[in-house]
Amino acid sequence: MSEEKGPMILMEDVTKEFPIRGRSDPVRALRGVNLRIERGDRVAIRGPSGSGKSTLLQLLGALDVPTTGRVLLDGRDLASMNERALTDYRARTVGFVFQQFNLVANLSARENVELPLEATGVSKEERHERADKLLSQVGMGERTSHLPAKLSGGEQQRVAIARALANKPSMVLADEPTGNLDTETGDAISALLMELSRSSGVTVVVVTHSARMARNCDKRFVIRDGKIREERPDAVADPDDEE
Repeated sequence: MSEEKGPMILMEDVTKEFPIRGRSDPVRALRGVNLRIERGDRVAIRGPSGSGKSTLLQLLGALDVPTTGRVLLDGRDLASMNERALTDYRARTVGFVFQQFNLVANLSARENVELPLEATGVSKEERHERADKLLSQVGMGERTSHLPAKLSGGEQQRVAIARALANKPSMVLADEPTGNLDTETGDAISALLMELSRSSGVTVVVVTHSARMARNCDKRFVIRDGKIREERPDAVADPDDEE
């Protein structure tokens, strides 16, 4: 875990624009976003498709830089970090969970969890030990040798969560982690993420369409047309958002 003081993430008046071929004006995905995320926060950012959720997540994960404004990661300005520093930040600080699971088809559950550890020089013995421990932690201890094709969607997402935690990140970024799951399985995955955060102190940021998942988080934000606002934990879901 980082020992830095101050917020883990601080976004100050951030905009992000994308040029479009054949158009003189770019698409403005983010418009003056201000966001503060503390260590250990469980944050939901929800909104409809095209609202800027995925763009925001890319900035939080150091996968892109803002057009204007500042993104501070543990006090370091994202725009001032070279590619080596960005790669190290992503490898050691951030764990990613995706809607599509993104497991390697010809690798077992254990081998999928071990993948991030290979890049950081962890020994083979420790990789095995850490992967098995994490798989047990997410309820997959009996299926470590199974290939993804032999696992249900919920089981694949549990493996993906274990993989995201393999390098002991300070923050997990989840992009629609329940989007491909039925309601019951999605609820179980959501509860698992929150419990792992509470037990380990890992910061969790979830971008989602679902007000249902957002209600499990301590802090909730709504993003529309690239603009973000905080939502009270007890706020009623907007009627045009998915449940």
